[in-house]
Amino acid sequence: MRLLDDEDMRRCVSAERAMLHGLQGHCNSPIAGHARLERDGRLSLRGMVFTRDGAEFVHSHEWSGPNEGESLGAYVAGDLLRKGAGDLLGGISR
Repeated sequence: MRLLDDEDMRRCVSAERAMLHGLQGHCNSPIAGHARLERDGRLSLRGMVFTRDGAEFVHSHEWSGPNEGESLGAYVAGDLLRKGAGDLLGGISR
């Protein structure tokens, strides 16, 4: 299985999953996350949380070192919650 591993992709997925976990997201959650390694080597994570109809949203975009995906994801989740993501997600049923 190691032949199928992509280290850069693993770093990105780590950040996205940590953000989703921090927001307690599930399959019905209107949450978007996109991580990527920038040309300068930093890891970038853009996260958004929406109301179901998309009329309201909160957004966060932060950067970290390339090996700090989990902490970056946790930070972006916390930033989204500080901006009101919990209220937006509160009305969404599982």
